[in-house]
Amino acid sequence: MIVSIPKCWMWVTSPKFVSQLQDVNLLFPSGGDKIPVLEHAKDLGEIVQYNKACFSRPLISRVDEAVTRMDRLINLPLSIEQKARCIQAGILPFGLYAADTHYMGMKHFDRLRRAAANAMLGAFHHINPYIACMCLSKHLMDPLLFVIVVALRSLRRLFALNDHIAWLFVELAVF
Repeated sequence: MIVSIPKCWMWVTSPKFVSQLQDVNLLFPSGGDKIPVLEHAKDLGEIVQYNKACFSRPLISRVDEAVTRMDRLINLPLSIEQKARCIQAGILPFGLYAADTHYMGMKHFDRLRRAAANAMLGAFHHINPYIACMCLSKHLMDPLLFVIVVALRSLRRLFALNDHIAWLFVELAVF
């Protein structure tokens, strides 16, 4: 079997194994090809983290783009309901993609709330973004609640697939 070296990577969960894993490169006598040891990799569209370090740069860049998209809604001649639907149906799913599987700080959720409130009502300083996201429209969900709902939907799909493994996830979350 032919191995494509640029498509390969190795990972370790402890720093003491890095030198041992480098010995795998000795299997290639040419010496020109080396398989890198990665701390994180993007596999099938998802970021896989191999150590305990926090890696949230792709999530934060998507949140930045979502805030920019919400800022564009401010001057559009749409009703509050139409803006809420645009935010809920297109901007939040884009900005919070994979936020249910990786840690993202609360300040990013606050930024999304503030941008959504500004998009619907205008840039006033005395707007409570949490109340605006929760109560202003039945079509708009709070960004943190959106991520929790996505995680629960994933858990529901896991229960449909294999309830034993799903209960293990529930036990990890509860205890």
